Amino acid sequence: MVAIAEECLEKARSASHDIAMCGSEDAIEEYQKLISTALTCFETALDSSRLTPREEARLRLRYATVVQEETENVMEAETALTKGVSLCDKHRLFDLKYCLQYAMLKTLFQRNQKAGLKAVDTHIANCEAFKHVHWYYAFRLLKASFYHETGHSSDTSALENLRAIQDIANVRGDVAMSVLASLLEGLTLLKTEKEGNLEKVHSCLAQAAKYQLDPSVKIMELDVLTMILDFAASLHHQNPELTTQKLRKLQKALDECEDWHNVRADFTVPVKKQSSSAKTVSEDTEGIIRPGDADASSDLLVMSFMTKMELRS
Repeated sequence: MVAIAEECLEKARSASHDIAMCGSEDAIEEYQKLISTALTCFETALDSSRLTPREEARLRLRYATVVQEETENVMEAETALTKGVSLCDKHRLFDLKYCLQYAMLKTLFQRNQKAGLKAVDTHIANCEAFKHVHWYYAFRLLKASFYHETGHSSDTSALENLRAIQDIANVRGDVAMSVLASLLEGLTLLKTEKEGNLEKVHSCLAQAAKYQLDPSVKIMELDVLTMILDFAASLHHQNPELTTQKLRKLQKALDECEDWHNVRADFTVPVKKQSSSAKTVSEDTEGIIRPGDADASSDLLVMSFMTKMELRS
C-alpha cells in the first residue's frame, strides 16, 4: 500500500509544474485523484498492525506532511503527528521525533500563528540544552520563515533570531551557515525603509564577503543570493549605471547555472558533524537534515529556495 501511495505521489508531483502552467481542469482533477488515492493507501497501511515502531512513525510523518501540503485538514495532520511523537518517545526514536515536531510546528502555525511562534521557542531551548546544534539551526530557520509569513520579519526579535544562528555558526566554524544568516538578515532589513538600514545591509554583504575564499561557501545558490541582495540594495542608490551592471552580472550568473533545477527548489548547506550519544540525524531526517558521507566532516542542512524559472521571473 505504501509503495502504491508513493507511486501516486511521484506521478502527481512530476506533473505539478505542467499542471500549474496550463491550468486544465481535467489535469487538476487527475492530480487530486492521485493525491486522494495516496492518502487512502497510507491510511490503510496505518490501520494494519504489521508495522514496526520506526516504520509507523515514518509513515505517520509522511502521511501528515502530504495532508498538510495538499489539503486543508490541518487537524488530521496534527492528530497523526501527535501519535507519531508519542510513539517516538516510547521507543527513543530521537531523529524521527525531531522531524515530527518540525512538521507539527508548521501545522500549528498554519492554524494559529502566535501559538506556532511560541511553541518553536520551546524546541529551540531544548535543542540548546541538549546541544543538538543541527536541529537548533533548523528550528531557528523555521522561526525566521514564520516571521516572514506574519509580515513581521523586520521586527527586532526576528533579526535577533537570525543573529543567534550567526553567533552559533561563528563559534562552531559553520562558515556557510554564517554566510546564509548574514544574507537573510540583509534581505530582511531591505523590507523596511528605516534610516540606517541600507548601511546595515552593506554590513551584511561585507560579513558574507569575508568568507568568499572558503571552499565550504562555494554554493551556487548562496552566490546568487549574494548577487540578488547586492542588486536589490543598489536600487536604493539611484545610480542606474551601477544597478545595470549588477543586473547584467546576475543575469550572466543565471545563464551559466546549468545545474540549477527548473522544478526542484532545494539546496544544501554544510554543518559540521557532532558526536552525540543520541542519534538525531539519519536517512529518515534527510528532508530537513541530510547525513553526510561516512568520511565527510559535515552533514547537510536542506534549504528551500527558488527554481531557476521562478528566479528569472
